[in-house]
Formats: sequence, structure tokens, C-alpha cells
Amino acid sequence: GNNAPAGGAIRVVVSGELSFAAGARMSADAIGNPRREGGGTGGSIWVTCGTVTGTVLIRADGYSSSDNGLKPIGGSGGRIALVVTDEGSSWSGIVKAEGGKGHGTAAR
Repeated sequence: GNNAPAGGAIRVVVSGELSFAAGARMSADAIGNPRREGGGTGGSIWVTCGTVTGTVLIRADGYSSSDNGLKPIGGSGGRIALVVTDEGSSWSGIVKAEGGKGHGTAAR
């Protein structure tokens, strides 16, 4: 097909503490191309660690389609797994895998 590319895959394994610096970002968002028919699907992020600290934005969003007269379909959100094996984590942030928006998809 002529759809936009999907997001990538991120795999992180830390046996001890995973510490995010302020403003850290981890992204497997789909990339877009306005000349493509549909939005790409978000990628995948799979993190396994003993503990996690800090503040982070983790995203695997689908790409929104453009209003280019082609198939106006947004890509689905990806998948995110944050597996923490030990007690004592202290972190904050946003974890999201939203679907992309389509254009011209009103009910008829």
C-alpha cells in the first residue's frame, strides 16, 4: 500500500535502576508523509528495569492522516510496556499511545 511508515521498536533492559533526567523523552511515534494515503501505526516500547526514577514522556502515537483527498485514515496507537521488578520506584511522567486522527470520516 501507500501508507505512511510505522513507528520503530525500542527495547531497554536494565538490571538495576533506570534513571530519567528531567525532560527525558522516549518515542516510537509513527512518522508521517502528507503524500501517503493513511497514517502510520505507532511503534512499540518495552522497558524492563529493577527500579525507575525521574520524569519522562513515553509515546508510541499513530500518525494523523492529512486531508489530501486520499484515504483519510489515522494510524493506530502503538504498544508500551514498563515492567518494574523491584519496589521503591519514584517516577512521574506521561505514558501514551494514542491513535492518529483521520480526516473526512464523519458519518454519512
